Amino acid sequence: MSWIGKLYETYENCASEIGKDLGRTDRAPLYPVAHTSQNAHLEICLDGDGNYLKGFTRVIADKAEQVTLIPCTDDSANRTSGLRAHPLFDKIPYVAGDYLEYGGEPRRYGYEEFMDRLEAWCASQYVHPDVEAVLHYLKKGNLLADLAGDGVFPRGPDGKIVNDPKAFSDEDRPEIFRAAAPMEAFVRFRVQRPGKSDRIWEDPTLWKSFQDYYFGTLQKKDVCYVAGGSLPLTEKNPAKLRNTADKAKLISSNDASGFTYRGRFRLPEEAATLSYEASQKAHNALKWLIAKQGIRSGDEVYVAWGAKNQRLPLFDEDTCDLFAGLNDFLPPNTEEEFAKRLGGAVRGYWKDPGPGDGVTVLGVDSATPGRLSIIYYQELSAAEFLENVRFWHESCAWMHRYHLDYTDPKKPVRVPFYGAPSPKDIAFAAYGADDKARDLTLKRLVPCILERRPLPPDIVMNAARRAGNPVSMEPWEHAKTLSIACSLIRKYRKEKFGEGYGMSLERECGDRSYLFGRWLAYAKTVESYSMYASGNEQRQTNAERLMHQYSLRPKRTMAILNEQLVYYFRKLGEGKLGAQWKTEMNEIISRLEMEKFTDDKLDETYLLGYASQMEEFNKEREAVRAARAEKGEEQ
Repeated sequence: MSWIGKLYETYENCASEIGKDLGRTDRAPLYPVAHTSQNAHLEICLDGDGNYLKGFTRVIADKAEQVTLIPCTDDSANRTSGLRAHPLFDKIPYVAGDYLEYGGEPRRYGYEEFMDRLEAWCASQYVHPDVEAVLHYLKKGNLLADLAGDGVFPRGPDGKIVNDPKAFSDEDRPEIFRAAAPMEAFVRFRVQRPGKSDRIWEDPTLWKSFQDYYFGTLQKKDVCYVAGGSLPLTEKNPAKLRNTADKAKLISSNDASGFTYRGRFRLPEEAATLSYEASQKAHNALKWLIAKQGIRSGDEVYVAWGAKNQRLPLFDEDTCDLFAGLNDFLPPNTEEEFAKRLGGAVRGYWKDPGPGDGVTVLGVDSATPGRLSIIYYQELSAAEFLENVRFWHESCAWMHRYHLDYTDPKKPVRVPFYGAPSPKDIAFAAYGADDKARDLTLKRLVPCILERRPLPPDIVMNAARRAGNPVSMEPWEHAKTLSIACSLIRKYRKEKFGEGYGMSLERECGDRSYLFGRWLAYAKTVESYSMYASGNEQRQTNAERLMHQYSLRPKRTMAILNEQLVYYFRKLGEGKLGAQWKTEMNEIISRLEMEKFTDDKLDETYLLGYASQMEEFNKEREAVRAARAEKGEEQ
């Protein structure tokens, strides 16, 4: 139960955040105990004596504005079918005393149960004046009559409420249909009093009033395994953890006819007992954390947090996003700058972690609509978490040119950066646009990032295989796949063989595959540059078309490419650049010892040699452009 304890502790430490961001669309609130959220479609305004204020009722069509904090009981928060009224705000069949009179269905009529709950609250010592105002109004039993008289709900010739939008043309359709069918609408109330906000769902004194009243109605007590002591228990734990439509629960014990606890326990409480308050606080903390900083991949959600709500880097980000998270929109684009700034960037999220500061990481997923499973759980010290995130970005670093900055949505800018790719992009490089593979890849990479476990070899090899077959991809897709594959290969070779490849070109590296990869980069560049210099349309080069074949039989394929390169060197003429490239290609061949100059298959490091040499060509071109720009010459 340690994960519940951590969430409970987080809620207690962050009590000052409760209800803080209600009504905001850019942040999620931390809900008070015994409260949940519902989308309200109709806002009815009353005065302090419980009188309907005509002309002030409002239809709420905006989805973000609809979200309303409402008091709830264990039963009402978990209702699926059957009548389980909420205590203060609810749908029309519960709050309208004249529901049946205006055409409502008898089987859905919950007004009497709703009024019983509301009257019991108002009869207690914890009564709240705004709740009394709502009770006084609803006792009149004429809510639908008021809404129809105010022109909010439409009435047909028979005097009943018209619930079908097709009964109206697009031009004449009443506004309520923009939010919901009238007889299905969820209602919230405003109570106007001088010098006081009328948004009673945001009133902390009302929250406290209901909590005190409801806790007094809970009779069954036992030892709470989380909070300790003898406290009122719960047997129904909250849902809606990942979003407002999420029906899956982390804790459930209603499968008495199956095999959840048969044979081990006679009753569910024999396994563990959890108090209502502890369950509410833990689940509300998890909802808040997921909404605020959850990492989502399909139905999977991961969240990392410190018990005092310290700011943490998201471990599913690439290095470019890591820096942007600190409002540093200039990610490192040189290897030296990357090494200098990485440690400071990671430490910038949590300034001075103490020896007792910890980070909890929780991952959840649902196999069925009603059951939520914990697929990952880890507790780390804050220093260990930050160091492992830093190590991931350092050990998996390479030069990438695929990241787009959407600061200006109309003109996204490509941002080159040194660093690690995100798990989502790793999945793309290894498997292409496959959503299932993306979700599975994140699940397998989380331990690699947070616990320094070795990379799964199949992910590395899949990325390398795709990077070695550019024929099947668009140029941008291959460039992205290649740089990500190099990130993985560099890390994998270090973990498995202790080989320390740098991110820049290693001219002195004598590895056979690395040298063959460098030569292939020259073959590609010679052909593409000769096409550019002669004004021909750019196309995929022979080196790219034969890249996969080259990795399988390098000596034979090199001979084929050499025959074709004769033509392209001739097009370059006797210029300095062509002669330089020819000399450098011969130097690479000369470094291959005779016993290594064979048709044996290349290992994946040929991609490191190829990508490093291509990046060197990019740097040379950028230097030439910069020099020309400085002289004012045309590019």
